[in-house]
Amino acid sequence: MKKFLTLTLALFTIGCATTQPTIQVGQSTTEPTQTQILYYWVHPQNPVQMLGVVSGEFYWENGCIYLLQNGKKFTAQFPELSKDSVVWNEQRRTLALKNANNLSETVEFQMGDMIHTNGYYSAYTAEKIANTDEQDRKCLSPDGMANIGTLSIEKL
Repeated sequence: MKKFLTLTLALFTIGCATTQPTIQVGQSTTEPTQTQILYYWVHPQNPVQMLGVVSGEFYWENGCIYLLQNGKKFTAQFPELSKDSVVWNEQRRTLALKNANNLSETVEFQMGDMIHTNGYYSAYTAEKIANTDEQDRKCLSPDGMANIGTLSIEKL
């Protein structure tokens, strides 16, 4: 009887010590937000960018990057070519832009940093909205787009 009791206690102790943890009520199991980078078209043989001026503060919200300027929130878009000239770091929420005139020069921006560079602001066209996939469409701001260039990047 003593051997049976000892064996039962040993099995009970081992069983209690090796149970798997359970997820607590209210514990988050959702995936982190994946930030969308939106691009504007640039001709592949002649990748010319607009020489207008774009400036403002980078802002991140719900997986989208915006440019804040004069109380307005513009959807930030970057030149499509080359895509490696725009690098987003999801963990640090930083944006690195390569200078198109000097590809060895990269300027890194944290959200809240100010930028002054070439580019232009525009409203959405019906064609732009129709050609934007569902993931990117959630980032379209009513104030329009800031097409951010990479020719003369200044961090203010």
